[in-house]
Amino acid sequence: MDTRYVGAHTAARNVFKNIKIKACRFHLCQAWYRKINSIPILHKEYKDKNSEIGKWLKMFFGLPYLPENLVSDAFNDILFEAPKHKKCSEFANYILENYIDTEQFPPTMWAEEPNGTKRTTNGAESYHSQLRFEFYMDATSICFPNQQVINEAQMREIKKGTEAVQRKCDREREANLVYQYSLLLTNKLTVMEYIEKSGLHFKPI
Repeated sequence: MDTRYVGAHTAARNVFKNIKIKACRFHLCQAWYRKINSIPILHKEYKDKNSEIGKWLKMFFGLPYLPENLVSDAFNDILFEAPKHKKCSEFANYILENYIDTEQFPPTMWAEEPNGTKRTTNGAESYHSQLRFEFYMDATSICFPNQQVINEAQMREIKKGTEAVQRKCDREREANLVYQYSLLLTNKLTVMEYIEKSGLHFKPI
């Protein structure tokens, strides 16, 4: 989630006046990881499981799993723990300027407590992939009976409101996040402990 999406957000707001835009957690974290990856020393430290800088960087990835009203204070807590390295300050400033103190991608857009559901754009991307497949072939799927049957079956499931089956690892990850959040609510975890644990769930690609 970066400046490439601003135009799409603007267009959506112009057409749908009461729209509430919510960001995909995965793409948000990928944008943050690309920033880390662009700074060689931070990328090296992030990959090192025993690095204090790496552990500090991973805490940022726990911020999207907080309610939006807790993000600012949690961000300040992370800054308080910052290692004394100018590149750490560079990354923190990047998060502050683009995702905390900003109108383009404020926490209201990307922060939310875990509730057992995946917050991704996978569904839309899957639909777009199939649509692109239909239009970039010499012949559309109407010429392929088997594909047409599959398409019709998928449409029936969509109309029934049937949810896609999550992979076991995804279900377990979401369940763990909900559990960790319940510990935060009951004061069995501090906010810093919570974001440290939840930040480990992001796996960059």
